[in-house]
Amino acid sequence: MSKQNEMMIKTNLTVLAVLALFTLSCVNRQNGADSNIDKKEEMVNDISSLNAGKYISQIILKKNVGTKSFSSSELNGINYSKLFSKEGLLNIVAYYDIRTQQLAQQTKFEDFLIFEVTYDNSENAKKAFEQIKSDAELSNSKEQIELEEELSDRIELLKLGERYGGLITFNGNQIYSLVENCDISPLSKSWLELEYMFTDVLKNENGFVEVLKAGCKEGRYYGGRRKASS
Repeated sequence: MSKQNEMMIKTNLTVLAVLALFTLSCVNRQNGADSNIDKKEEMVNDISSLNAGKYISQIILKKNVGTKSFSSSELNGINYSKLFSKEGLLNIVAYYDIRTQQLAQQTKFEDFLIFEVTYDNSENAKKAFEQIKSDAELSNSKEQIELEEELSDRIELLKLGERYGGLITFNGNQIYSLVENCDISPLSKSWLELEYMFTDVLKNENGFVEVLKAGCKEGRYYGGRRKASS
């Protein structure tokens, strides 16, 4: 074999080796990209598989989340449960900070971080939210109105004073009530930032959820809309 042919063969082998390495590198990069996409999709699925109350409670309280679940027949011990319509109500799950709650039986709204109220269908959840919305309007009214005892009790629960604020919203067949302790700033974030973090977790085809909002020191709830994931 001539030296010229030998050189051509070596050159061709070198080119083939470079092409093989280049192809392998592209495949690895593609596999890495696919893996990252899979991981992102897995993270999204992990979030969506959790209910919003549990998810945001774990973000704020981490390993310090305590949970209490109450069936519709066990709600008399929680004063705050009076706020929610009983029609179609299945249960209430309340999340709280185990580091600060040493009570045998928490009964007041300020004992908890989030109330997650589940109804048998979305229509009853919406009706329950509309009742709270109507109660909030009455609680803000300066007119002297004679109220029945049950309605009066619900309105009192919406008068938060200066130390507490909150966000109440409904999505699907659930109502959520986020309780904001104005003396505490979790995760070094404002409560407003945490509110948006919460509503960003909710899934809603309309792209928003109706809310009742009570800022710290405002002492009253007022209506609005917030972004929700579609």
